[in-house]
Order: sequence, then structure tokens, then C-alpha cells
Amino acid sequence: MASTDHRALRVEQTRLVDALGQPVTLRGVNRSGTEFACVQGWGISDGVIDQAAVDAIKSWRANVVRLPLNEQCWLGINGINPLYSGANYRTAIAGYVDLLSDLPTVMHAAGALSRQAWDLIAAHTIRTCRAMATFVAREERGVLSLRDLDDLRAYCYAVAGIVGEMLTELFLLGRGPWRRIAPHIRRDATVFGEGLQLVNIIKDRARDADEGRHYLPKGIGGDAILGLARRDLDAAARYCVRLERAKADRGIVAFTALPVLLARATLDRVERAGAGTKLTRDEVTAIMNRLRAALDRGAVAPLMRPA
Repeated sequence: MASTDHRALRVEQTRLVDALGQPVTLRGVNRSGTEFACVQGWGISDGVIDQAAVDAIKSWRANVVRLPLNEQCWLGINGINPLYSGANYRTAIAGYVDLLSDLPTVMHAAGALSRQAWDLIAAHTIRTCRAMATFVAREERGVLSLRDLDDLRAYCYAVAGIVGEMLTELFLLGRGPWRRIAPHIRRDATVFGEGLQLVNIIKDRARDADEGRHYLPKGIGGDAILGLARRDLDAAARYCVRLERAKADRGIVAFTALPVLLARATLDRVERAGAGTKLTRDEVTAIMNRLRAALDRGAVAPLMRPA
């Protein structure tokens, strides 16, 4: 998958060129694992195939990704564990390809980033990969179980907290007038990411358990995790309000506020109906419309107050 439309590529003498005749250099990544993990019976891929993985590829400025597949796993034949084959395998691959398909747009935007921004992205991506490697190393037959609350928070930091720190530094880059709010949003960046990840874990805990993943430690009550998630989201809401009061661009305020609103609504739904329940499309649309209206008024702060 290349970040230039493959239909527009052609060979011109000894060069590969795009529709405008400009030379194209392919910088490829081989994302191995999906061709053997399923056959060996311990997973769909050797390592994660999610947004963090795509972010790592983006940080390397790759524009081509090779994703090898396994026919037996795709078809779910010859006794392959159904957890890692058939519909589950195809869904996982399709989801990863969807993430990768955004690379052209992302890479076009990335080309306009400053060297400072690229350095920040690379440094935080490396931190994420190293932190995640410690958890991957603990997996037994592709299964990770978290030990206690501290372990859960460390996992959330590796998956999402570092991303929050990276985005905060990118927001602050070149914005001297934001110095007043910088200490506050840097402080809240980590728990912002933690809160969003906790909501995902709480929402998906039944499905995760069915597939052998146990992110909620034994002996930790559900109320404790819900309480932590809500406190984190309150901090995330303060983060958004500070951005608005600092006259941040509308896009930045929307980018940070929408996931907080969706996460709070998701927690409310899970508390009422149990794990596995999701917001309906109409509910998501209504939340987005309320946010747009608040942005138009320049008054997002009231929307971010806890219900």
C-alpha cells in the first residue's frame, strides 16, 4: 500500500513516477507476523496491529507497507483456532488496512511539519514502542494479564499516556503565549490518555475476556476503575477548557473535546447497560452537533462540566 495512488504510478525509463511525472521513491516497511502467528495458535499477529503501530510506521516516513497474510487463517480451515482465524482474522486485518489506508493523507500533512515536530513525534513514538515492548515480553501464548492497579495504569500510560504527552508538546510548539497554561496541560496530558484508554478497557472487557485478554486486574472492583476513569476525564475536560481560554484554534479544541464527551457518554451507557454496549450512531451525531454549536458560540467550557 503506497501513499501515492498506485493507479497513477508508472515506469518512465528507469524511474517510477507519479501522474505528474515526478519521481517516486518507495520507502517500505514489512509488517511481518500475520502470516504465522495464527497458524502457531497464539495470536493473529506477532505484536500489535493498531493505531500505535501505524503511528510508528508514519514516524519512519514510510509510504509502502507489506502485510503478509495466511490463506488458512483467512479461510478458517485446517483446524486453526477460530479465535485467530476466519472472521476474527479477516476483521483484524481489515481494521489494520483501514488504518494504513489513511497513510496517504497523513503523509501529505506530515510533509508540512517542521523538523522540531518530527523530532517530537519520533521521540515519543520510540518511548511508546519501548514501553509496549515490556508488556509484549510478558505475554504468555499471546495473552497479557495485568497484575494490579499500578500495572493497569502503567499499561494505559504506554498505550495512551505518552500519546497525550506528545500531542501536548505539538500543541505548545511555537505557541509562546501559551506558556501560562503549559504546566497545567502537561500535568493533565498523561491522565487524559489514561482516561480514554480506561474507557476502552471497561467498554470492551467482556469481549477481551472471551479472547483471552485480561486488562482489568483481579481483586480490583469495577467501581474503583470507573471512579478513576471519571476523575481522569474530569482532568481531560479541564485540559480542553484551558485550550479554549488560551484562544486555541477551533480544530484543536474540537480534537480534544470530542473524545472526552464520547468517553463520558460511553461510561454512562456501560454503567446502565453493562460491558459491550456502545453509543448509537444517532447519539454520537447528537454529541457532535452539541460540540459544533458550543464551538460556534465560543463556549465549550459549559459542555465540559461533569453531568
